[in-house]
Amino acid sequence: MSMLSLVTTVHKPDLSETPDFETVWKLFPRRVCKKAASVAWGKLDPDQKQEVLKAIPVHVRFWKSQRTEIRFIPHFSTWLNQERWTDELEMSMPVENIRRDF
Repeated sequence: MSMLSLVTTVHKPDLSETPDFETVWKLFPRRVCKKAASVAWGKLDPDQKQEVLKAIPVHVRFWKSQRTEIRFIPHFSTWLNQERWTDELEMSMPVENIRRDF
């Protein structure tokens, strides 16, 4: 089974300092093409690295909410090179959270 829901741990990032590659690599659910991802990570400035660190958990929640299969999650290098952390994600609200008193 290759569903993202099988990723068992979602690490909470430490936002107090500029993260290193190994830290963010462990956060991203599709860990393939590590060398290319490391090169892409090295091109980012410290502010971008902080933005990436904040965005990964949001994207992981989005992929889980959409039940995205792992094969449809971009490689980390692609996600970085295309600045996908800046994508606007439309989170669908779970039915139990929808207000019924309108």
